[in-house]
Amino acid sequence: MIELDAKPGCIYAANQAIGDKWTALLIYDFSQKGAMTFSQLADATPGISPRTLSQRLDAMKKSGIIEREKYNDRPVRYRYKLTKKGHDLVIVLMAMARWGERYAATDPCPHHGVAAMKSGAK
Repeated sequence: MIELDAKPGCIYAANQAIGDKWTALLIYDFSQKGAMTFSQLADATPGISPRTLSQRLDAMKKSGIIEREKYNDRPVRYRYKLTKKGHDLVIVLMAMARWGERYAATDPCPHHGVAAMKSGAK
């Protein structure tokens, strides 16, 4: 038997990092495109409201999953990118995607699921 939770709360902690709606998809976008501005993230994630995007970015920044860097002073503009901790989560998301493709996906196209989740389709 595989011991999944050798330390109390490890699975809970991982779920806290990626469990909010949109967070996993935002991490996926960062992993594919690198540093992105707020506008680029909004365009890459159809269906997410600006308020929710701002909340997710703040939470990921606070958790150390992304970092924000200023690239313009007037007006002040920022880019967001994954940290080492964020890049480590990509491996978790890849494992989840493989599981989803194998057991949960009804559509044989593995990318259709990501597109459907981003558009809000069920």
